[in-house]
Amino acid sequence: MFPELNEAYYYCPLCGFGPFGLSIMSPGYSHVICECCGSEEGLDDTPEYRKEWLAKGAPWFQKSEKPKDWNLEKQLKYSIDGWNCWLPEDEKIRKIIEKKKSLGFIDDSRTVDSLDQDLNNEKREVRLVAVQLLERIRDARVIDPLIKSLKDEDSVIRRIAADALEHITDRNAIEPLIYAMNDENPFVRKTSIVAIYQIEERRFGGIEDIDRRAVEPLIRALKDKDEKVRRTAAVTLKMIKDPRAIDPLIHALKDEDAGVRSRVMSTLTSIGGIKVLEPFIQALNDKDSGNRMQAAGHLGLIGDEKAAEPLIHTLMEDNSPDVRGMAARALGDIKDKRAVDPLLKALIDKNGSVRAEAAGALGKIGDRRAFDPLIEALKDENNSVRAEVSEALGKLGDKKAVESLIFALKDKDRYVRMKAAKSFEKIMDLRAVNPLIEALKDEDCYVRENAAISLGEMKDPRAADPLINILNDKNANVKIAVRRALKKILGEDKPERIIRKKRINIAKSDTQIPLSEWIDPEKKT
Repeated sequence: MFPELNEAYYYCPLCGFGPFGLSIMSPGYSHVICECCGSEEGLDDTPEYRKEWLAKGAPWFQKSEKPKDWNLEKQLKYSIDGWNCWLPEDEKIRKIIEKKKSLGFIDDSRTVDSLDQDLNNEKREVRLVAVQLLERIRDARVIDPLIKSLKDEDSVIRRIAADALEHITDRNAIEPLIYAMNDENPFVRKTSIVAIYQIEERRFGGIEDIDRRAVEPLIRALKDKDEKVRRTAAVTLKMIKDPRAIDPLIHALKDEDAGVRSRVMSTLTSIGGIKVLEPFIQALNDKDSGNRMQAAGHLGLIGDEKAAEPLIHTLMEDNSPDVRGMAARALGDIKDKRAVDPLLKALIDKNGSVRAEAAGALGKIGDRRAFDPLIEALKDENNSVRAEVSEALGKLGDKKAVESLIFALKDKDRYVRMKAAKSFEKIMDLRAVNPLIEALKDEDCYVRENAAISLGEMKDPRAADPLINILNDKNANVKIAVRRALKKILGEDKPERIIRKKRINIAKSDTQIPLSEWIDPEKKT
């Protein structure tokens, strides 16, 4: 993988197990799970994890891999209390490294000065350990030594230095990192781009004010020979939102790598707006179905009616159900009524996801022609289709759908029941009150929540007592929805007051009085 590392072995920094050899080694975090202690490098390599593992008696994660002659004390000599390290084979160099490891735990200037001197050592192992320990200090003192390491002859050291600089919010590192974007090693180039982005995001809480010196190098990186570098450049340009990148990004839509094209489309949607309409329409013919799907989705986000006809063609002709489904969704976002008839045909597509997306799109467009086909689609065997149809009928707002939606409140699928309950928030027909009251007992919390919301909108006093009965629902969102509904029904800012008064009134009476028939004494005239 990295021939220049053929003299080094990697040991687990937590327990010292190894050597693993070169087959799994990579600069930075490799996310290897140790067979001995079970720690994942880059995630669990902390002193706390080590202490917990030792406290449990140092159990083996993969018991079948435990050597018969295993010696914990001997193995621990190769660990460094949670700090990542490359241990070379040469014994003399190992002794130097062992001495330097302790410096990583001393938080004073002598640590940095000593490590800075090691960066000039002719032994690459010494420099490697020094830059890794500098990476752990993470404050302004190490900026200059890390910048120096960006010019080291060893590509692994250069990459670690670039990765380390991203954790320090200092713009002095930007220019050296821009220089490193031209490194001969693709991993260094990619890491440098990520570092520039991370520095700006951490410093300003956003990337909009990024040092503009980085824009042109990032644009050049869109033509890098390594696809990972091109992908990273495209993503970073999305955050910068510099209009200079639009034309180069449009050109990059023809990149040979599908991953690059995908990221470029996302970036163009973010910064290009209507200017990228035609390139995205052309991308509907991309050879990769994933990119055709993304192009359709982005056209929906742009929302221009000029995209309607190409999307209709994609909906009717594309051989990928994922692409057809996204085209249907995009047509719903655009809300062009030319799409109604094609979407009605898509309601009987052989693929359930396409039918579901078509139903959702018809709900967004809101054309009355869709009513009868949607009522029929409520019988679809696919749960997702019935759920989308239930929501779409609510958006159409036609009271003729009430009986069908009441039937949907008893559907076997909880999402269908939830969408049906939600639809009555817009179709406020009193025929739905009792079915919605029954839905307050549903096993699914989302159904109960939406039933409460719809009952609150209807403001029918029959719902007061049933809502009070679930005031202490185990789900927090349901409780919030119930309290809000009671406020609307009872006309009180604090329904608890009326509930308390009701209880007092009941205590004085021989007969329990339903709240729907009870009048607040303070409001009698």
